[in-house]
Amino acid sequence: MSEGRRKKSGSWWRVLVSTLCIVLSAAALVGALATRYIARNVLDTNGYLAIVGPLPDNPQVAAALAQFTTEKIFDAAGTQKAIKDFLPPRLGALASPLDDTLRKKFTQTAQTFIQSDAFSAIWTTANKTMQKSLLRLAESREGQGKLAAIGSLDLSRLPAGVRERFGNSGLLSGQGQDKLSTIQINLHQRVERLRTTVRAVKAGAYALPFVAIALLAAAVAVAYNRRRVLLAAGTALLLLGTALLLAFKIASGNLLGEISNAAYRSAAQVVYEAFYSDLRQRIVIAMVLAGLLIILTILAGPYGWAKRLRDSLGLSKLRQTKPHSWALTIRALAAKAEPWLDLAGLALTIIWLLALPALTPATLIVILSILLSFASLVHIVARPSPAGIS
Repeated sequence: MSEGRRKKSGSWWRVLVSTLCIVLSAAALVGALATRYIARNVLDTNGYLAIVGPLPDNPQVAAALAQFTTEKIFDAAGTQKAIKDFLPPRLGALASPLDDTLRKKFTQTAQTFIQSDAFSAIWTTANKTMQKSLLRLAESREGQGKLAAIGSLDLSRLPAGVRERFGNSGLLSGQGQDKLSTIQINLHQRVERLRTTVRAVKAGAYALPFVAIALLAAAVAVAYNRRRVLLAAGTALLLLGTALLLAFKIASGNLLGEISNAAYRSAAQVVYEAFYSDLRQRIVIAMVLAGLLIILTILAGPYGWAKRLRDSLGLSKLRQTKPHSWALTIRALAAKAEPWLDLAGLALTIIWLLALPALTPATLIVILSILLSFASLVHIVARPSPAGIS
């Protein structure tokens, strides 16, 4: 058996390990995108308010809130019966048209009020209070908060403000009706799940980016053909991003399709888009970077057209420059000092771990990922790709 065949037959484990690292790196990257998105836009108060704060300014959201307020007040007040009792018996048939007219006028007044600065302050305060209360509950210790595990988006001042602008009609009076616009989220039996989810999100947002980078570096370091591994990594990321975008489209269609009311469905679409747009942007950016990685990897390949293109761009002349000679010198030094560099990295890692006053699983994963990244980079610099060794 020739030397080339022995190299190829002995590279099966490299292919297996590098493929596994690429798959795990892609999974870690997806987890990092999701957890960092949630940490930034849901768990962070400023990030959350930056999304939900402007929502009432949207006409579709304002129309849905106005319809919600009108339905709650009119259903409870029984305005049609009150109008019918107020009119003479011969005009009782006008009660229904008058009720419809009154509802429309009230809805218009409600929508105008919802898009005002006064309601913007109510909306922001209510959402800030709810988000902070749920976050305090999630960060509370075990055994605490179970009796008060109710988050409320309290918009009880909304009906009162609309009635005031409408003229405080006697048909719409009643202090008890304000409470009907309070939306409650009861977490009585789900406190532990909430705590676990928040802890997992924070740990993932902190550790998973390091894990994704470390596994990708390890895949390149151990690969038999590094160029093909980079091409595979870029392709996997591109396909994964496409699958995620399609999955979100299908999921949003199913969720929004279950809302029968047209006004509520339009508002839900606006809210979904407000939360999803940031995540979609991050996925698209990752896909663009993956596409650039694929293009650069192909251009660096041994293809005739790629060589001619590199020659036409003058890239082949870079081999004659001082930076290229410096890079070769650094590679030669790294090859000689590779065991000592790995040992130094391990020693620094142990010192780092011992110096920490406390150690969490997420912090341990981050430190080990940094060590793996360092060792992989040293190996990449010190040793050329096995496929390129003659």
